[in-house]
Amino acid sequence: MTEWVQVVGDTSLRVVAEHGVVRSAVFVDDNDDSGDPDPKVADALERYNDGDRHSFDHLTVDFGVVTPFTADVLRELRRIPFGELRSYGQIADAVGNPRAARAIGRAVGSNPICVIVPCHRVVAFDGTLGGFSGGLDNKRALLAHEGVDGLKGGQESVRYLSSAARGNA
Repeated sequence: MTEWVQVVGDTSLRVVAEHGVVRSAVFVDDNDDSGDPDPKVADALERYNDGDRHSFDHLTVDFGVVTPFTADVLRELRRIPFGELRSYGQIADAVGNPRAARAIGRAVGSNPICVIVPCHRVVAFDGTLGGFSGGLDNKRALLAHEGVDGLKGGQESVRYLSSAARGNA
């Protein structure tokens, strides 16, 4: 198993992977790069950073440390396309539990594999950013990197979310 720090945009992720299987990717404040990266995972993150990769579908992720409900939610997050948004309620509907938006929020907030499992693409029902374990500035930066600019919440975000839900984003 290898562990390293990978710069993604203006932030850093501490990544743990083995033979292309990602076990965790969490935001860190330091850039102490003390390990050798897994080549497949590091290449995918570099290509995302350079704008050449829009999906991490080819990477295997290990959800072994989360509950089955959280794993279902995280698998659904992997289905959100690059540059699109979903609300917590839309994720709740997609996993077959439409009244569980708050539980979805907790599951999204506990995501141990940030960026690769794109929790930054989930926003509140009113289109505001909601929370983010990596900080809202990082969430805005990741969304801007994906072409979702100017999201500060409010009606602009609601229009974008509605358009994304119809497939017009």
